[in-house]
Amino acid sequence: MDGHFVLLLTDYGSNEPIASIPIGKHIKRGRALKLDEAHTLLCEDLYYHGGLEAHDPRADVQWTRCLFLQLYKIHKNTINDAVRSKQNKIEPVEL
Repeated sequence: MDGHFVLLLTDYGSNEPIASIPIGKHIKRGRALKLDEAHTLLCEDLYYHGGLEAHDPRADVQWTRCLFLQLYKIHKNTINDAVRSKQNKIEPVEL
């Protein structure tokens, strides 16, 4: 591996990939980043989240929210296009 990691957005129902968003480069053995590693790559204000321990449910929620907000700021168009194209593929259900 070259150390470049991506966030793969998938459809919850079909498990089909929607978009692949680059997170950044991190030197590590293995194919997946832990939540705190991904958060550290993207968050510019780590002191804002100070005092949180890994695997603390409050930290997990706060880091996940921050991670997605940072990714959305950077890759807004990619995410919106992926969601729009997925919505266009959904067929209406007749009741």
